[in-house]
Amino acid sequence: MASSQPTSLWTASGALTGAGLLTLLEAGLDRLRTKKAAIDRLNVFPVPDGDTGTNMALTMAEGVAAAREAARVPGAGVGAVAKAFSRGVLMGARGNSGVILSQLFRGFAERLAGSEAADVRAFAEALEAGVKTAYAAVMKPVEGTILTVAREAARSARQAVDGGRTGPFGRPAARPRTAHPAIAEAEALGAANAEAQAAWTALFAAWLEAAREALAKTPELLPTLRAAGVVDAGGSGLIVIFEGMAEALAGGLEGGASVPAGASGHADDRPPEGRPAAGPEAETFLGPEDHLPPDTRPEELRYGYCTEVIVRLEPNRASAFDLEAFREAVSRFGDSLLVAADDDLVKVHVHSETPGAVLDFVQGYGELVKIKIDNMREQIRRRLARVTAAPGGPEAGPAAPANHAREGTAPPAKAQAIVAVVAGEGFRRIFKSLGVDVVVEGGQTMNPSAEAIVRAIRAARAETVFVLPNNKNVVLAAEQAAGLSGGAVVVPTTSVAAGLAAALAFHPAATPEENAARMQKAAEAVRAIEFTRAVRDAVYDGESIREGEWLALSGGALVARGEDLVKVALSALREAVDDEASVVTAYFGAGLPADVRDRLPAAIRQAFPDVDVETHDGGQPVYPLILAVE
Repeated sequence: MASSQPTSLWTASGALTGAGLLTLLEAGLDRLRTKKAAIDRLNVFPVPDGDTGTNMALTMAEGVAAAREAARVPGAGVGAVAKAFSRGVLMGARGNSGVILSQLFRGFAERLAGSEAADVRAFAEALEAGVKTAYAAVMKPVEGTILTVAREAARSARQAVDGGRTGPFGRPAARPRTAHPAIAEAEALGAANAEAQAAWTALFAAWLEAAREALAKTPELLPTLRAAGVVDAGGSGLIVIFEGMAEALAGGLEGGASVPAGASGHADDRPPEGRPAAGPEAETFLGPEDHLPPDTRPEELRYGYCTEVIVRLEPNRASAFDLEAFREAVSRFGDSLLVAADDDLVKVHVHSETPGAVLDFVQGYGELVKIKIDNMREQIRRRLARVTAAPGGPEAGPAAPANHAREGTAPPAKAQAIVAVVAGEGFRRIFKSLGVDVVVEGGQTMNPSAEAIVRAIRAARAETVFVLPNNKNVVLAAEQAAGLSGGAVVVPTTSVAAGLAAALAFHPAATPEENAARMQKAAEAVRAIEFTRAVRDAVYDGESIREGEWLALSGGALVARGEDLVKVALSALREAVDDEASVVTAYFGAGLPADVRDRLPAAIRQAFPDVDVETHDGGQPVYPLILAVE
């Protein structure tokens, strides 16, 4: 490439190296961070719960951190960096958009597996492979989403390389059916640097052009987008990532033109709210307290030292390395064992009473690249000291890294347990009082990662763990976590009210199959209505919504609106309360007007004399009021 870029980013023929891929990914993350607030605002309803940009940025950050670690290994190829990035976004996936993004890069990495470098053709094929993987991962793919944008963009990029380029959605483009001249010339001349630069630029130009056209058409494919007058937020975020990549690519040209960016119409350029400051590179080992089981006392630990080490295998061992035999050998040193291998690197995590013996054994396989040892008994003492000083008591914290294998971990402490994703101190107390074993903090606008949910599943220490996501944007991450943890059961609750009903239906004496059915049935019997204020003027489903109005949302639909919250609540309840309804429960959250607490219960009893009315302080953000009809 151009001399202003380090030659290590490209091979002599202009193929992308591992370091080059890392550079593009970092640039994509940087641009996403600058646009995340604008993407968050691309919400179907004018309410303050948009979080797609934030979720995608957090997901990308996990992947970039893992890719940086992989790229530090001398000679790390594009396949190794792609694989590490894929693993990072998989474990860090937040929200539906983050999960789908992780699947796009999973397929991308699988296509590049084992490759030292990638030319434009391999890169285009990897983009298509990612789309196939993402579609396969979603049970019922919906068009008009990030999936549509990724598919049409990847198709265009591939056709730009292969020739016979067509426009988005399969329509013939007003171009000859030949490969882009820059690509054809680059291949004909052996892809010398200048020609290769032009080929890469053309590839990204084709991807972005098709992606922007596909994004603009998402409202035609998804009625909810059309009604709200917005385009798909996930597709917008994906475009922002590739714009950043394209800008990094174009930045290496000496006096060359960049790929157009910023004119996609997907998000405005207003400054983001609280852009993360640049800081030191993320540590890929888990933090000191990420391994601690809930409510553990220092004296209860059989193995007191969390020992993590990365070893670079000696050449004679790498070729014949037996991962299962190695894992079995390390297991004798303790529990909570994790062994992951990637080419010539092996990462070991184990809780042991003799960390020195672990290091001695592992060093017999090669050079120790990184070592980290934590005294977990001391960590527990510090945590207990903090809890003593803080109100409310501790949450059930994570017991182990997200991807612990079931083999080698501490034996289950009980037959069945429940993990719930909850936002709000009041709701946390309610779920704990119902016997929920582990609470993961999260909900609307702060979706937990798949990794955080896996840690909670491990912390529950049960043979069968039921997961209550309690938010439609957390369901996919919960399902991904269930797969990574070895088979937890996800009850796909899409509201905290449904989650409470499911938790109430759980019975320790029932079989896991019986509990799964009971919890699902109970969750489906609840009608939840969430109330918040409109943050902007908007038109939805033919109705004009004014900023500051109270909105009642149920099942993804706007069911009532108005200036007086009590009147709006009664209007929404008239649609939800039928002859079978017996209880209406009101959960009060942050930002609820004080007079509503006094007026609402009496108003509901007067309007619906045949139902019981209960009230609780949920403390939830975003939605000052939640009503549950059972």
